[in-house]
Amino acid sequence: MRDLQRIAQECINELDQINIPYGNVEKFVSNQRFSRTWGRCQKTSGGFLIQISEKLLQDHVPMEALKQTILHEMIHTCPGCFNHQREWKRMAALVNDTYGYNIKTYSDAEELGMSPVVRKVKHRFVCTGCGLVIERQKESKFTKNYKKYYCSRCKGRFQKEF
Repeated sequence: MRDLQRIAQECINELDQINIPYGNVEKFVSNQRFSRTWGRCQKTSGGFLIQISEKLLQDHVPMEALKQTILHEMIHTCPGCFNHQREWKRMAALVNDTYGYNIKTYSDAEELGMSPVVRKVKHRFVCTGCGLVIERQKESKFTKNYKKYYCSRCKGRFQKEF
């Protein structure tokens, strides 16, 4: 398992070298509960909290994937960059051009050099009219009462596969 604090400091040093005006990051923490999120930047009363998926800290994950994610979240702390709009993209392009990263608004597991995240489908329904397949991971009103719902494509009914 990699040391998040040490690698975050390396990222801070890289941003300092090219004068990127990042905000006050109070804390970098790993999050073992992230299943489809690589990182998150949250505003706090005194600055920002950056959470990084524990999956990215594994030794087999390319270091570049971890650093790109930390830098992605750190760019959100820059003035006018809390979203993925023009200023955020400009800052990301500056970091990419300088260091050869591929920081962008979204990255999937394969782009980061990891195994794809496999969703566990617990409920599958098929429209008897057009064959539309609907899959759900969690129980919901639809999964409990699927017989009361109509297909949005053909107005057919649903049959439960599992």
